Amino acid sequence: MANIGASVRGLLELARRAAQARRQRLTSAHALLAMLQTDLETGALLGALEMDERTLLSALKVVDQEPATALDVAVERSQKLAHRFGELTVRPVHLLLALTRDQRTAAYACFEHTGVSAMRVQDEIVARLDPEGRTLAAQPRWPEPSGSRRPSSLPPPRVAGPATPSIARPEVR
Repeated sequence: MANIGASVRGLLELARRAAQARRQRLTSAHALLAMLQTDLETGALLGALEMDERTLLSALKVVDQEPATALDVAVERSQKLAHRFGELTVRPVHLLLALTRDQRTAAYACFEHTGVSAMRVQDEIVARLDPEGRTLAAQPRWPEPSGSRRPSSLPPPRVAGPATPSIARPEVR
């Protein structure tokens, strides 16, 4: 399993401080805020998808419900994702990918609140980490809840090289 990198540990500490400053319980949404504010890779990716700090801060005021262990579970899943991508160290981008895959997290609710598609974030991350589409091709992705907003101004996903195969999405009932 991949080791938690110093950048992820630092990011989680910043998330803890952000929650403390707002007198809120630490959630994955605070980790998302820390990524947007301080991590170059994830901050640039989220910014390119039109997530801005002001909108995310307003989402933090209304989004705070998630299972108590959600952030710990996301960190564990990010270790598995980093390992799948052949990386020895977990980076914030792996944690972001884990957060986009769990609809129960406050971070996922923030995506909906800000109008940024969690599926689109997933697509961008996978395209960057696995441009040939080999690593996660067999892994299921979950559909977004109905009624989620997606800005129509977003450009189509970038594809590196030959077309990336689509990933099967099981139906959730």
